[in-house]
Amino acid sequence: MQLAASKTAQFLTQNEFNHVELDDNVLVVSSHTLEERIPFHVWNGKVAVKRGLLWSGLQFFAHESEGRQQSWLVQGLSLASCRKFAKHAVQAYQVWHEKQCRDLFSVLPQWEQSISGFVRQPSFVSHSSLNSWLTGAYDELVNMDMTLEEARQRFLSVWSLSFLGLKTPTKLC
Repeated sequence: MQLAASKTAQFLTQNEFNHVELDDNVLVVSSHTLEERIPFHVWNGKVAVKRGLLWSGLQFFAHESEGRQQSWLVQGLSLASCRKFAKHAVQAYQVWHEKQCRDLFSVLPQWEQSISGFVRQPSFVSHSSLNSWLTGAYDELVNMDMTLEEARQRFLSVWSLSFLGLKTPTKLC
């Protein structure tokens, strides 16, 4: 799905983003001179519809990093089309995010069991055993198309609950 500003709005916004497209788990925002691709793992799923006097806009937000949050504003769009696109984009993000949750939670019990086994061992854990487990965990993250930072970003609170022995919520996404 894509949405573009009218010719008049494009002229008035000049170098501002005036086109947005949803392309396979990536938001593409562009102007005449610039195009930015925003993967879903960068976008936090939040979008604000900005209502204006002549036209409206969509503002997409990134995950907060080091106390700062980046956003992208696409201007010159009709209010009705903004609302429709925002709803469609958020639904696509939710589908992607739920798949990420399911994938991660399918391997999380195995990881917890392995870590618990390392902790309960009465002797020193060999480097080869630990490296083997780390390589396997990394490979599983790669298969899920997720980095460790992304997993930490989304699920740190769930992991801490789990490692503390507290019951994790059944619906986490």
